[in-house]
Amino acid sequence: MGTVSVEPTRRISNLILLKMATTKFEMQQFNVKGDFGIWRQQMRAILIQQKVAQALQGEKNLPSTMSEKEKTQILEMAYSTMILYLSDNVLRKYNKETSAAGLWLKLENLYMTKSLMNRIC
Repeated sequence: MGTVSVEPTRRISNLILLKMATTKFEMQQFNVKGDFGIWRQQMRAILIQQKVAQALQGEKNLPSTMSEKEKTQILEMAYSTMILYLSDNVLRKYNKETSAAGLWLKLENLYMTKSLMNRIC
């Protein structure tokens, strides 16, 4: 399918509509009250569609055959996509995190445990 560009088409409350080529995805922003596990799956799927999911493994794990420009593009696309799907209150907690991998890890460490506990109770 080639390169897929993602651009927010409009913002409705905490719901962002994305236009990806000819496919539209609807996904709510993660706001702590929702199910992090579901958000995580959906976010990973979007990053895979954009061909930037490897950014979640960190810059050091990107293929050495990639140019610096390609690495930067992948890392920036993954990070910017993730922050578009975080509510303001969640984003404020992690505004010092500047990488997709770091943000992903922090979100998992904090909210994955809460999400699992909510399912058990």
